[in-house]
Amino acid sequence: MVISIRPEVRATFTKTRLQQLENKALEFLAFSDIVSCSGDVFSWLNSQQSGYIYPEIMGYYLTFGSQYLAAYPNDSPFNQCLSRRVHRVAQRLQQLVHAKGGIGRGSALYLFDTAMAITGLLTYGMELKGVVDATCLDRMTAFVCHAIQQQQPVVFMQGQRCALSPRWSTEFGSSMLKVVICLNRLSDWTGDACYRQQGQRLVENVMAKYLHQGAFTVLPKPSMVYTHAHCYALEGLLDIHCRGDDNMMSYLTAGADCLQRWQNQNGSLFNWNRMPHPVPMQIGDATAQAVRIWLAVDCDRYQTAIQRGLNFLDQLSTPQGGLYYGTGSDDIISWVSMFAAQALDWYLRGSKPRCLV
Repeated sequence: MVISIRPEVRATFTKTRLQQLENKALEFLAFSDIVSCSGDVFSWLNSQQSGYIYPEIMGYYLTFGSQYLAAYPNDSPFNQCLSRRVHRVAQRLQQLVHAKGGIGRGSALYLFDTAMAITGLLTYGMELKGVVDATCLDRMTAFVCHAIQQQQPVVFMQGQRCALSPRWSTEFGSSMLKVVICLNRLSDWTGDACYRQQGQRLVENVMAKYLHQGAFTVLPKPSMVYTHAHCYALEGLLDIHCRGDDNMMSYLTAGADCLQRWQNQNGSLFNWNRMPHPVPMQIGDATAQAVRIWLAVDCDRYQTAIQRGLNFLDQLSTPQGGLYYGTGSDDIISWVSMFAAQALDWYLRGSKPRCLV
């Protein structure tokens, strides 16, 4: 089924409607086949098949589920099911870690994906006192730190340097700023400030090359913006800001202003901005990310943009509870559903940027 998005924008949402939308996304994450019995998390579901097993998203699932269960503890059937799933995902994710310490897909291991998995495992350990294998964590940490030092976002499992055509996910660029969240969590977990210091150097390196007039670009020179990666960059800076670095606020505001300018009338964000590219698509992940960023940076300044963003996410909601990827898609996406559920939680109950998925 291909969805169409209604052009109108609601002026406001009722609290009841927002809670219904949030509950549907939560039920999808807790009860649907997006998580297998063995703890694998799939990229998407559609009427024909499941997507691929996605270890990076398993990290997000641990971060989201662990923080939700810690924030809203009870013995409801929903919490019991979510808790079982979180524990299974944690066990399964650690089984998927390669001997070299990275995670990935196909023949490649990814720095970003491994960092998101570490963040998830550490959140699971901190919030739920879950079991995190120290040897596994050490291997993952060594992989991430070495890849950062080498500015190597992707490596082959055989060990040689990965030579792939430049694209947003193979550049040591904008998206790498979200890796800072992992490094900050490692400092919290170990008490070793070296990880936070490495994160500071990473931020300086990436911002010097990829920040242009408030936007985080795909390539080092002023170029097109992949909105999802731009949001990842702002999420990393938001974590630094929440730890007391007020110098980040000007960059956060400039980046949030870009998102506001790029927003479409129906509340969506395109996947690509700034330079010519194949026909862009109105997408759910960057829209949900933008709503979280606007809520955390200045909910009053961006109130209209937030309302529009929620309107678009509402239009992406499915009968199964999760959210479609975007206009023209029939894939119900795991990470879009998590990002949207958290955006709704923040809108209803106040932003919690230190808990960012």
